[in-house]
Amino acid sequence: MMAEQFPDNVPDHVLDELARALYPALLAFYEDEANQQAFAAWQAQRQSKAT
Repeated sequence: MMAEQFPDNVPDHVLDELARALYPALLAFYEDEANQQAFAAWQAQRQSKAT
């Protein structure tokens, strides 16, 4: 599903480099307890809208 969101003209190595650059920041963000709680609240809100 994620790959379908990117245009076909973006080379795989560019997407790989982007992922490598963002991954450490994403990990650090979601290791924080407040951010985990905010994410859980967002998931619950999204789930309630889906049903």
